[in-house]
Amino acid sequence: MQVIPKVAIVLLVVGCAAAAQPPPLTVATGNHGQLPEMVASVGYRDWEGLPEFSVFANGSTIINATLDPALTSTVIKPSAAKSLKITELPTPVAFTFLGSSYTAPHSVTVNLAFSNSNAVPVSAGLLNLMASLSPERAHRPDAPAVWLGYSFLKQFQVRVNPGSHIIEFLPGSLKLKLDHGALVVKFVANTPVPTVKVAVPGSPPFNAVISLTSPVTVLPATVIARLAGDVPVKIPVRLPNGSVTHVEGVKVAWLAVDRAKVNDMQVLGADAASAGVAGPTALLGMDFLQHFKFTMDFVGGRLVLEPLAPPAMPLAVKPVSPNAHDGFNPR
Repeated sequence: MQVIPKVAIVLLVVGCAAAAQPPPLTVATGNHGQLPEMVASVGYRDWEGLPEFSVFANGSTIINATLDPALTSTVIKPSAAKSLKITELPTPVAFTFLGSSYTAPHSVTVNLAFSNSNAVPVSAGLLNLMASLSPERAHRPDAPAVWLGYSFLKQFQVRVNPGSHIIEFLPGSLKLKLDHGALVVKFVANTPVPTVKVAVPGSPPFNAVISLTSPVTVLPATVIARLAGDVPVKIPVRLPNGSVTHVEGVKVAWLAVDRAKVNDMQVLGADAASAGVAGPTALLGMDFLQHFKFTMDFVGGRLVLEPLAPPAMPLAVKPVSPNAHDGFNPR
């Protein structure tokens, strides 16, 4: 069975995102502000399968951002940093993302404000990450300029509600009030980025990195090989050089994280990580996570999965008498 190249895992841009549409290592060090009491809430939108939201950078300039704990360092697009007149530092930033290693030749510090929060200093590598993932979309003005990585996110509990498209940044010390039926899953110990145990029929449980920018769940090559007898589904993928290839996905009867289970999922297979990159290459993507209100408690080392609230029932419309009036225009 063919496997998806690691450089193309995030943006499955030719049709994979549509096929699995959500309803709408070296960890870089930096002097991030310690933000134990910061609480912020932002609305996000689906941008080519990425959760994208707006932040204020260095004052009142609005730029687009996304986030992923699978990314070990925060990065910012050089053109965005230039427009903000940010001073470049000669310090390179080495980081990993989804089984691949990168090095940003310079670094910067940018002050970001999240909706109702105060501005906070964020250290970032200076690199156009989108150009490595999807050159076809990298030039678009609405593409994310900032990718918030684990080096920043690890200070918080990040709660995502796919039902309302809201992301909350909560203090790590805050005691969450959980809904009835919430499931708490501990992160796998000693992994460079947040990782959980995942199970599918016909395979022992395996480690998978939590990824918010992967619209599709990706299984290890060893696991996908056990499922090769299933009828594959051909999925086109745009590679970084602009060419198109096809990868084979399979449909599994269910995929589970602890007792949280989603039925009838289409999954992909990943190849091995780059030499020297630790950790699993499997990804737990938004096609699974979108079924829950989920909290990534990076301080407490756990993933909390809560049932999504059922959609609100439309209000019943009372028939209008032909002799009635609306208060303004008598009939």
